[in-house]
Amino acid sequence: MDVKKIIDEVKCFLLDLDGTVYIEGDLIGDMKNTLDKIRKSGRKIVYLTNNSSKTDEEYVKRLTNVGIYTDNDMIYTSGDACISFLNEHYKGKKVYLIGTERLRKTFIDAGITLTEDADIVVLAYDTEINYEKLHIGAR
Repeated sequence: MDVKKIIDEVKCFLLDLDGTVYIEGDLIGDMKNTLDKIRKSGRKIVYLTNNSSKTDEEYVKRLTNVGIYTDNDMIYTSGDACISFLNEHYKGKKVYLIGTERLRKTFIDAGITLTEDADIVVLAYDTEINYEKLHIGAR
């Protein structure tokens, strides 16, 4: 297998954030220069995260603060993926979301109807979880 040939054919790099790009906010290895080389080669960078408790804007700010975000980069959270899935497969259905207030706002801004009397329950990473949310979701 010619790894260099495979890498040369890649048009877009999908990078997980925590544990791949940084650990607790500290960049791993020579990440800044590595990402700069990827960009200079004309390839795109998409940062992925399964942490839906923060918004895309918060990740942009965080990555900008550590000096690795550019306007050509993209952020895609598990919240974004869930919204896309709901809009594609369950458009117009009512959703009960067990998630942070920030994620609730993201869902509402995307046109998802949030209610306690729902057709679908979405359980996300929720740093604000409580028994009331779990009780409503289970009901």
